[in-house]
Amino acid sequence: MNVLLFALIFVILAILFFQLQRREAFRITLQNGRARLAKGKAPPGFIRDVEEICRRPGIERATVSGLRVESRVKLHFSADIPEPYRQRIRNAWGIHS
Repeated sequence: MNVLLFALIFVILAILFFQLQRREAFRITLQNGRARLAKGKAPPGFIRDVEEICRRPGIERATVSGLRVESRVKLHFSADIPEPYRQRIRNAWGIHS
């Protein structure tokens, strides 16, 4: 019984630890083809690049989020952004971060 309780407490603490580590650094929303910073801080040039990259394929509505993972920011995308354009946004992030 004690081992089971210890394991349960460990799992709960691990989940809480990882949730705290994955804080959202920023969220950029794209509505009607216009990108705007909805939360946090992101370089203005990156926001402009997201808008430009999404304009080419005609993406009207999407979200790009930056989550803090340890000492870096990992990008997450809504399903509206196809993989080739996600990579272009990652490349832009590499330039601006």
